[in-house]
Amino acid sequence: PQNPMGDCGIGLNILNFCSTGQCMTFEFWATSVVNRAGWDALVSSVAAPCVLPIELLTFDGISYQGYNNLTWTTATEINNDYFVIEVSPNGVDGFKEVGNLEGAGNSSKEINYYFTDTDPLTDISYYRLKQVDFDGKFSYSNIIALESTTNTDAFIYPNPSTGNLYLELNESKDGIYTIIYSNVLGSIKKEKLNITKGSNSYHLNSFSKLNRGIYFIQVLDENNEVIKNQKIVKK
Repeated sequence: PQNPMGDCGIGLNILNFCSTGQCMTFEFWATSVVNRAGWDALVSSVAAPCVLPIELLTFDGISYQGYNNLTWTTATEINNDYFVIEVSPNGVDGFKEVGNLEGAGNSSKEINYYFTDTDPLTDISYYRLKQVDFDGKFSYSNIIALESTTNTDAFIYPNPSTGNLYLELNESKDGIYTIIYSNVLGSIKKEKLNITKGSNSYHLNSFSKLNRGIYFIQVLDENNEVIKNQKIVKK
């Protein structure tokens, strides 16, 4: 999915791709088909230096007070014109542009970028970056998901996380809060938090000790009532 799509046209038989993964998937489209039993394709590869337009170190975001704040960092940039921030309601299709930022052109040092979506989707927003070269070529980043914090009692960020995870309460009350971590295999781990009124942000220590994977996190208040359910990806 990180590779560009190309159009062979009629009479053309060569497309150039730059692959950084372990495999490439080719999809073929036909505008019309007459008496065609199947398709044949000859695919050959030649090892060559693969020059990427950018080296993306991180792409993360948090949702806070109705806004979605996105951040990303590049290690290098080559011929990078600008970034387009796109959002989708399901992370599969329906992506639309919500903003853009100018790139650095050519750079060999780390650069941090920031963008705020002031009108996110009402439930979950799926974001991706579209990086565009000066010659019009483009590539996409991975997709991240942010859950809207409007009218919620708590939110957990960042998602995905590389280890550090934080719980923020819109209104805290004194008491012992319980954090329950579970994965797709049914494994469960619990963490207790001593919440003091007036304190709103807490580091979830147990999450940093978990293995990589997908976790379903529940937050229970001092009355053992669930105030938050959220899926978090640990990279």
